[in-house]
Amino acid sequence: MERTALDRFAHDSLTEDLIRVLLAKRYPRAWLNRLNFKSMVRVPDAWVAARWRCANVVSGIPLAPDGPEPQPTHTVVAVKFAAVVAPEVHERLGRHVALLEGEFDRRRAFGAPSHPPLVTAVVVVEGRSVPKGPRAASATRRVVRWRPGAVRFVR
Repeated sequence: MERTALDRFAHDSLTEDLIRVLLAKRYPRAWLNRLNFKSMVRVPDAWVAARWRCANVVSGIPLAPDGPEPQPTHTVVAVKFAAVVAPEVHERLGRHVALLEGEFDRRRAFGAPSHPPLVTAVVVVEGRSVPKGPRAASATRRVVRWRPGAVRFVR
C-alpha cells in the first residue's frame, strides 16, 4: 500500500490537494491561503537517517507573512501512509519530525533557526470508504484513512 501511495503523491498537484485537505481542519482558510504551493519543495529523505525515517512524503511550503512580528516563513508537512493504526507510528513519526527540525537548524533551511518552520505530521491510514466531498474535512481528528483515490476522515 505504501508504494501505491508514494506513486500517487509523487506528483506535486496531488500532494498539494492532499495537504490542503489534511490541513483544512487544523488551520483557518485565511492561513491556508497564505501557503505558496507553486514554490513547494520536497524535503530530501537523506536529511534523516534511514533507520529513523518514518514519513513517506515530506514537503516544505513557503508561508506568506501576516504582520510585522517574527513568524515562520515556511510550513513543513510530513505524511506517513500506513496499512493499519499501530501505536508506535505516532512516536516514530514524532522522532522523524524532531530529527528534521534539527536538520533545518543545521542547514538553515525553511527559515530556521531564526524563524523555524511550522511542522505538521499526519498519519494517513488505509480505509475502505469513499469521502462525501470537501465537507468530509470537518470530521478530521487525529487519524485519516486513505485508499487509492480517496481520503476518509475518522471521528
